[in-house]
Amino acid sequence: MWVRTGMLLFLVGCESGITITLDLSVGDEVAETYSPEVRGLLRANPQGGTDTGWNVAPVCGLPFEVQAVEDHLGCMPDEEETTVSAWIVPVPDSWDSAFCDLELLADSFDLGLDPILYPLDALPVPDVTNPQVEVDAVWKHQPICGGTLDAEVAL
Repeated sequence: MWVRTGMLLFLVGCESGITITLDLSVGDEVAETYSPEVRGLLRANPQGGTDTGWNVAPVCGLPFEVQAVEDHLGCMPDEEETTVSAWIVPVPDSWDSAFCDLELLADSFDLGLDPILYPLDALPVPDVTNPQVEVDAVWKHQPICGGTLDAEVAL
């Protein structure tokens, strides 16, 4: 019994985690191209690749800053450097104006869009090879295999 319990505690105790923090901002010039009638969705991909990323914030005409945070157990990627990508995609007219009032919950990274009200398959697929902005970021090692990634992204 002690061997199993001890082994379980040892395994759980050795698991570390990663934290990704993106400070994103949409400035006047970009924000002015949107409105409550012509809405967009800010998406960000914190680790490069071909994933369309996180659904971070509605873009509805006003400049804003938002912090998206993801914490989870796991190990840092093998690559120490990464490229953080961000872009704004237009949302369909069928998405109601309440979309503009959505906000990230504290310490979150995704709006958690209701798939009935805001079906993601209705969004145009962004060209992940041509984001609006890219920022180079470096992972910082933490104990065991964990790490943190912090980046500031301005559109």
